[in-house]
Parts: sequence; structure tokens; C-alpha cells
Amino acid sequence: MRFPSKVVVATHNPGKLAEWRSLLTAMGVEAQSAADRSLPEPEETESTYRGNARLKARAAADLTGLPAIADDTGFEAAALGNAPGVLTAPWAAQHGGYPRALHEMIRRAGAGTQARLVCAVALATAEVVVVDEAFVAGTIRAAPSDAPGFAAILDAGAPLLRGGVLAHRRAAFEQLTSR
Repeated sequence: MRFPSKVVVATHNPGKLAEWRSLLTAMGVEAQSAADRSLPEPEETESTYRGNARLKARAAADLTGLPAIADDTGFEAAALGNAPGVLTAPWAAQHGGYPRALHEMIRRAGAGTQARLVCAVALATAEVVVVDEAFVAGTIRAAPSDAPGFAAILDAGAPLLRGGVLAHRRAAFEQLTSR
């Protein structure tokens, strides 16, 4: 796939934007965020990571006329039937934010149980939306590390943060760009 030289990253999250800029700059791609362009955040109404990533990328591309990239990520705990899944961000908000939600997840799912971080990445151009998805599996830690978000409680047997980018986002992006 020929990747565009300029994209809008469909996020208002500064941490996620920093990850995207790291990935895109390494490819020589100029990146602006949805926040830089004062774009509204679309409501995530899809029931899958792929659907929400597609929705966000398409919305940003349609509003700007530029190619747009977006992702949807989540944490799935096997002991909770793979919840919270696509509802990870609202689940964290309901539990008082990520620091408290991490401890609640450890309490509910249990340290040492199977879990995974999932990421779907979508690239929308005027013609098409391409989506790929990847995950990083491991077990739930007994106590959070200093990694961002739910990565703080996943022990995957290897560092989850490489070059400032979370492993599940990097893996999904690498799949997308290897087409």
C-alpha cells in the first residue's frame, strides 16, 4: 500500500497523538490531529474495534478532505467474558478514571488471569477505508506498572512500550502498512 504523505490523526488524546506522530514521522508522514483542526469527536456507536476505528477515520477524512488515520483500542479480561472490550474508556470513566479502574480490574478479574490489549487501525482516503487489527496477550499483573492506560496491568512477557508506542497499536499499524 502506498501510504499518504500527510494525514489527519483522528484523536484528541495527547498521549495517543504522540504515539501516532512517532510512528508516522518515522515514515516521513506529516500528521495533524483532529484537535489541531478543531474537529468534533464522533460518537463511537459501533460494536467492534474495527467499526469504531473506521467510523472515526471516515469522519475525519470527510470533514477535512485529507486522508485520516484512527484507532480503537480496548482491554479484554478473559475472566470477565472479554469485558470491557470496546467499552474500555467508558468503563474506566465509570470507575473514576484509569488509576482506579486498573485496581478495580485487578480486583474483579484477578491477578494472573488471561487478558489482552486490542487495537484496530483504520486509514480512510477519499476512495476507501482500510482496517487492520492486532492484539497483545498476557496476564493481569498484581499491581499496575507505569505504562499508560490498561497496559499498566498487562504482563505480556515483553515490554509493551517500544519507542514510545504501545505494542498493540504498533502491531496493528505495521499490519496496515505492510499491505
